[in-house]
Amino acid sequence: MRLFSLTYVYFSYILVKIQGSYDAKEYQKMTLSYCGPIRLDDGWWSDSQTTCAIECRERYEADCRGFLYNQYSHVCVPASGLSGHSDPPDEAEGDFYFAADDCNVYPDFSLYLGIRYALINKERSYELARSTCQCLNARLIVVDSINSWNVLWLAAGLTNTVWLGLDDIAQDDHFVWSNGRPLDPIWRSLIFYPTEPRNIGDCVYKLAGNYFINTTDCASNLTFVCEQPYC
Repeated sequence: MRLFSLTYVYFSYILVKIQGSYDAKEYQKMTLSYCGPIRLDDGWWSDSQTTCAIECRERYEADCRGFLYNQYSHVCVPASGLSGHSDPPDEAEGDFYFAADDCNVYPDFSLYLGIRYALINKERSYELARSTCQCLNARLIVVDSINSWNVLWLAAGLTNTVWLGLDDIAQDDHFVWSNGRPLDPIWRSLIFYPTEPRNIGDCVYKLAGNYFINTTDCASNLTFVCEQPYC
């Protein structure tokens, strides 16, 4: 059995390592509002967040990528990562500590054509969808190439109407991708429905089974596709 030791404790993070090795995980304290931890079980009693961190690693080893700890009830709940399909921690669960040390902490995502993407099957407004992607160290998908268009089709399939990372919120009819780049005029003529955009709304979506994109009210609730450009 491997022995774990707590080497550093600061206000914002806890570092736990295996005794006699360089294997360590740094758990950063995080506030989550738009995504949630993937809880591994219902938890157990632990006398402190530091003990919780050590026990989480003892029980789940590398799969312990985070934990929740309530300093009043002393309940420790282990987590294996973050998901856009999971609920954020509630007050009873306490603080969340997270070790974002590799791509495995975001299991919603798959890799295709060099792009890490995730379909989040929760219907949300454009702003909430964008915030959910950011919570996952991602952004709403940028569809500015043939490869990214193919990824969008793979992610959304024939049944999902989804938000893209494209809007003209800042300036009417000046569409900008979620990576800050303006929409190319030629690409615009290829991907927008022939009668679009019609100033119905500022945010862009793709209708299920449709080859084109359209604009609609940003307050509409749709599923969405995130991409992780830097994982």
